[in-house]
Amino acid sequence: MKIIDETNEGELKTGDVELSQATITYTQEPDNCSASEDYQRLKIHIEDAGGGKFIVINTDRWAIDSIDYFITILHDFKRRIGVKGL
Repeated sequence: MKIIDETNEGELKTGDVELSQATITYTQEPDNCSASEDYQRLKIHIEDAGGGKFIVINTDRWAIDSIDYFITILHDFKRRIGVKGL
């Protein structure tokens, strides 16, 4: 895994570190079908209990009108965490 720090001052070599946890929470305004006026939150994280990394998705409500939008979010998560093979 290749990690470049945000200041671009250094680079870790492959194998130096391994990402063991990553969490990203996406938010959006409430949809028209929801009785709640609260923002909707979609939490995506990875867990590894020794058997490999798994993607875990948590939400109370996340309404979408296009599967492509959800796929875009998953691609964004994958790009941001930078873990290959997920």
